[in-house]
Amino acid sequence: MNSANWTFVGNGSTSSVILKHGVTSGNLIIYCNMKILLIDYDVFEKANYKFFIDEEFCQIKVWKKKGKFNYQFDVLDDVDTPLNQKRKERKNKLYDNTVLKALAAFGIVAVILLIGYATRYHQAQQRKRITSGTIIVKDHLFNGKQYNAAYTFEYGKKSMMRHLKLEELNDGTIVLENGLPVQTGDEYLVSHYNAKPQKNEMLFGKLLEDQEEQLQGRVINRMLFTNPSLTPEYCECLMTGNALNSIELFANLYFRNYTAAENPKHNSDTYSILMNHPDMIQKDKDCYYTFVEQCD
Repeated sequence: MNSANWTFVGNGSTSSVILKHGVTSGNLIIYCNMKILLIDYDVFEKANYKFFIDEEFCQIKVWKKKGKFNYQFDVLDDVDTPLNQKRKERKNKLYDNTVLKALAAFGIVAVILLIGYATRYHQAQQRKRITSGTIIVKDHLFNGKQYNAAYTFEYGKKSMMRHLKLEELNDGTIVLENGLPVQTGDEYLVSHYNAKPQKNEMLFGKLLEDQEEQLQGRVINRMLFTNPSLTPEYCECLMTGNALNSIELFANLYFRNYTAAENPKHNSDTYSILMNHPDMIQKDKDCYYTFVEQCD
């Protein structure tokens, strides 16, 4: 069993973070001050966990390279949290040099005038802009309404947020509009009006390269958990090098053991339809022969 530990010092207190990972079983446990913080299963390739220690937003990354697991603990001090906002406010208060302020004020006025002119011109040419946004999965209230997720994106020096009510399956799995399972930290494209970033929407129809890699690892872990006779190489082979839509492919492979009642969009029936596609029939044969049958 692999083990990693870190000592985290923040806000006048010291916390001990310990990770235990069974590389054979795939079971992973994270402790904070000897209390279980979270438990995950079928971690055979890579994973990313984000959590709070007191007011600090932290993350632990797990990845496998050359057959060896690596573990990294980071404090996300650039995420928009109440504590980080306070830090930014304290930092801004220290910036009290009169000359620099005068120059900054002059520069800001000039930039605002230029932006105002450029914005009007840009709106006439192109109404919307595309950027990337990060999803946060968390139950919360906003303006009296209940939400279970949100996404944030940068607009200039501001961090914009939009609240989401995503579909939740009976087993607690939260899925996006595109049918894929979602976790905090997932990234997708966001479309917003250039002059009115409040009018925005997340685009779930296309995967960013890093997000596609994250999802691929998530699907591989699920496939290995539900069918231990497979190999990671077979699962990766099945998902790469074909012309099928990655979103539909990943969703059907991930939810392959769900019934239509448990997940109406992606389930064992839609998985069977996918695997009967001519491309997938040949792909399955080639991958299985190369990475499974020859291992027997």
